[in-house]
Amino acid sequence: GAVGAKTFYITDEESGMAVYAGRKNLTNVKVGDRVEVQAALSTVGGAPRLNAHAITVLSSNEKVEPETLEDEVGEDFAGHLVALQGEVTKAEATKAYLETDSGEVVVAIKKSTGLKKADFAVGNQIELSGVVE
Repeated sequence: GAVGAKTFYITDEESGMAVYAGRKNLTNVKVGDRVEVQAALSTVGGAPRLNAHAITVLSSNEKVEPETLEDEVGEDFAGHLVALQGEVTKAEATKAYLETDSGEVVVAIKKSTGLKKADFAVGNQIELSGVVE
């Protein structure tokens, strides 16, 4: 599903990856859609990304469940939808730090999520789900 105005993530049992749609309209791509993407592989900030030439929705309304993390968040989870819970230890304008059972996790606070810095008061216990970048 869409994460930003022009970006969404695809995943399978093994891995996940960002798809950048460029000038394509993403209003037809929703969370739970199975898609076919024709794209060129690129990297942004060292992370792989697909630059889409064409996006076709093959089916819709598939159940999407975040993975519950029991180990440290690492590169193996890049592109995966995960569920986290922990205590906010620090909050900045665009990111917050959570202490979880598996260590510290940095959470990006992006406009497209609807989250705000005020949602991350230091000391609060929170639960959230999102894509590992």
